[in-house]
Amino acid sequence: MTSDPTANLPLSPATETARPLSEAAPTSRRALLGSAAAAVAGAAAATLASATSVKAANGGALLIGSPNSGSSSTLLDVMGASGYTLAFQVQATNGVGVEGDTSSGIGVHGTAFGGTGVRGHSISSIGVEGTGGEYGVKGALSGLSGYGVYGDGIDTGTGVEGVSSSIGHPGVRGVNTNADADAAGVSGDGAFGPGVKGTSAGSTGVIGQAMTYGVYGQAMTYGVYGTSDITGVEGVGGVRGVHGHSDQGSGVVATTVKGWALEVQATGTGTGVHAESAGGTALDVTGKVVFNRSGRATIASGKSSLVVTVPGGVAATSLCFATLTVFRSGVSVAAVRPNYPAGKMTVYLNKAIGARTVLSWVVLG
Repeated sequence: MTSDPTANLPLSPATETARPLSEAAPTSRRALLGSAAAAVAGAAAATLASATSVKAANGGALLIGSPNSGSSSTLLDVMGASGYTLAFQVQATNGVGVEGDTSSGIGVHGTAFGGTGVRGHSISSIGVEGTGGEYGVKGALSGLSGYGVYGDGIDTGTGVEGVSSSIGHPGVRGVNTNADADAAGVSGDGAFGPGVKGTSAGSTGVIGQAMTYGVYGQAMTYGVYGTSDITGVEGVGGVRGVHGHSDQGSGVVATTVKGWALEVQATGTGTGVHAESAGGTALDVTGKVVFNRSGRATIASGKSSLVVTVPGGVAATSLCFATLTVFRSGVSVAAVRPNYPAGKMTVYLNKAIGARTVLSWVVLG
């Protein structure tokens, strides 16, 4: 009896019963190897086709380490989970954790109905960084109140910092398009410190510029406008604390309902107010003028001189003036001697006065 050489071979995957001897596979070694190679190639092609189909078809699984494509969005829903749940997390030792690319839409979009739409966190560097052809980072407010962009420096840092190295382009710029007088481009509030503070190593700490425009028939032209229960605007500088310039109007305007519209204090040997004009008027005053180095004094009957004590003292170079406030026939002020006695001034009459008389005096310098 002749043995069947194909009796111990495995059955074909597409066949559940043994084939007749007349349909058996070739029995030579070369034919067997050729059949095996064809089977391997077919299986590989089938696997490749299956993988390509999974990567490109909607409803397929994401393949780690391979590009994935689809024609509709992918949703990961964990709304049924209890507590604070991290829906999706990507970790990278170096490089980018998550990147979103689009040709004309939004690269990364986050929406939150009660929390934070997009949050970036960094231990030692930048939490969120944006680079754009028009805006690096843009924040828009959809509610009736709040902030388009909000920065919190906690206890040791800066809430919002803007840096620019371009001429004519500030580090931080605020624009308000509302026509109301209280609509500010940049607003600063300080609980105990300055609302707005400007520091410069070699130029101006804060520059305010206003373009003339009308609001309810009134022209608003304030370069810098400050409002406070105590100090509206405070300037501290090595050369000038506050510098105001105007080509046609007023460099600095100060108004008040009560008190002083402008208060100037000089410590030590400084000058409280310095007025200078090359060809115009250095100091123009409309209204009353009050000097504490002026006043009224009474000279007794029978006296021809009077020593007057002047606040701040009198120097030898001071300009001292005095005049009688009532007419005394034949009596007039003959001279006013500064710094005599020392730090005071003496008013001399041309003769002894016959009745108690009040005189007025003023000291300059």
